[in-house]
Amino acid sequence: YMAGRGPYYVEGTDQATQTAVSLAKFGIAIAGRSWAASFQAPVPVPKVFISDARILPLEIQAAGQAKVRTQLMTDVNMVVAEQLKANMPGIMARAIVRRASKAAASAAVERSVSNSNNKNSELAGFLAGLFTSMALTASERAETRCWTSLPAQIQMARLELPEGMHDVQLSDGNTVRVRIRKGANSWLVLLRPRIDLPGRPLLDVHSRFVEPPKTPAAAWMAMARPKLRTRAAPSPSSRVTPLPGRQALIRCQRERSPSGASRS
Repeated sequence: YMAGRGPYYVEGTDQATQTAVSLAKFGIAIAGRSWAASFQAPVPVPKVFISDARILPLEIQAAGQAKVRTQLMTDVNMVVAEQLKANMPGIMARAIVRRASKAAASAAVERSVSNSNNKNSELAGFLAGLFTSMALTASERAETRCWTSLPAQIQMARLELPEGMHDVQLSDGNTVRVRIRKGANSWLVLLRPRIDLPGRPLLDVHSRFVEPPKTPAAAWMAMARPKLRTRAAPSPSSRVTPLPGRQALIRCQRERSPSGASRS
């Protein structure tokens, strides 16, 4: 039972990452004597967005047995959140290095403009460094690529049924006819991305319902029916008027013997 819409990444901010980057850029600003380097856009980081956090188990009933509920096998929401938490130190380290290099670049621009002999060079240098810092940091985007086709949860249940055909009733409103073979397993998978709507059941090839074979006459008619075509009657304008004496000539040829002599 694959239920719910899986989690995906969205762009957001993290307080711990923002604090670490702020300390790094203030250190570079003090060392480089550039206040413009301390003004940067917030650091974008990926955040997990969970669409369906709570999913009820699926109830299954077949062959007059008691209802069986599915059990949770894998919580994809939790797996994705833990994976992002494990990757966050690396994301933070790359963000600090990236912001430090951009702060150094803006500080260099501010110093180069401030060292000119023009009037109000310090103000021009500060504005140039501020523009460089904001332009370099505002264009950053968080890595939000992920699998969007995963379910929120994967649940499973097991039923023991006798050999034969059985109608399996699911609590989402579906009823699936399953063919149970002796000594073999049958697999029924329910895809339900929207938990407010019925899902789509899938069966393995050997467990699908097979229609009984048709009688020979019915099978022959089914094969011959597409080949039968009705011939449209010719319109009065398309009919050919026979020439005088043509029918008499045809009758005379029919009355001749194979040797060419007339029967009379």
